[in-house]
Amino acid sequence: MHMELIKRCQNSLLFKISINKDLLNAPITNFDANSTRALIIQYLSINWPDSTKKIHNYVKRCGKLITYQAVHKTVKELIKERILEKQSEGYALTMHWIKTSKTYFSNLERDYCAFQKEGNTI
Repeated sequence: MHMELIKRCQNSLLFKISINKDLLNAPITNFDANSTRALIIQYLSINWPDSTKKIHNYVKRCGKLITYQAVHKTVKELIKERILEKQSEGYALTMHWIKTSKTYFSNLERDYCAFQKEGNTI
């Protein structure tokens, strides 16, 4: 039964989407909306560029019990991943990450629409 299901799925668009290598490079690296990473990205999508101190204050206001050093470490990790960059006035999201995210979600929308046009439901 399992092999039969795999054979049926191999020709479906959903299977093609699920093995798409772009999914391995999804712009969202942590799906927890309350993670420190997500909160930093959320903050800098509204307030940019800004300092680590202000980012830390925002993360704390969101209910996270976290030290300044931990926020600073997360900011540095996001810089290594090319999600953030240091500017003269503070930190900001990189255009590279914004464009990659836009492309990823545009492709995802296209694939979902094509899947639904085939008569499938999501």
